[in-house]
Amino acid sequence: LTGWVFQLAALATNRFVDDDYCTNCANDGYTWGVDAFSTLQSALDASWFADIINVQPGIYSSAIIHAGQDDLILQGTDPDAVFLDANGGTGIEILPAGEISNSYPDIENVTIQNFTIRNADIGIELNYGGHTSSEPDVGDRRNVEIKNVLFYQDIANSTAIKALSSAVWIHDNTLVSNAPGVTLI
Repeated sequence: LTGWVFQLAALATNRFVDDDYCTNCANDGYTWGVDAFSTLQSALDASWFADIINVQPGIYSSAIIHAGQDDLILQGTDPDAVFLDANGGTGIEILPAGEISNSYPDIENVTIQNFTIRNADIGIELNYGGHTSSEPDVGDRRNVEIKNVLFYQDIANSTAIKALSSAVWIHDNTLVSNAPGVTLI
């Protein structure tokens, strides 16, 4: 199994998201629809195991990380410049509950870093992620990692991070509550 993981990781692609990219633009030399995208979701839809998605400064919509996207890194350039506006919904959903199956019972080693998530009922929702079969260890590479994210909770009764049956390493984040009834974690 380990050899298979290394073979898959060798096929990983760096993808770039910039809200200024377009079909007929120069796109910083990247190829439109292959490694250059204007939306976060389109980059995620093109990604799979061990890809790295680099998000440039701008304002982006909500996104979903689907089953089979283990070892994915989703990173903005800086939380002061990369904004994810959830438009009242979930900012980033990791492994939607409807995708959990015998083939994909969980998702492991996903990293989310360097974003500001705002206008979210739920900032990040994680269903069955990380290494949960035993006592989770800090720094276990199989766990989902959320770091250097600013959660600006400006909706009443909202939640910054909702993790169900998951092992998550949450560190170096900023949690701001600017509404009544906010649950941070």
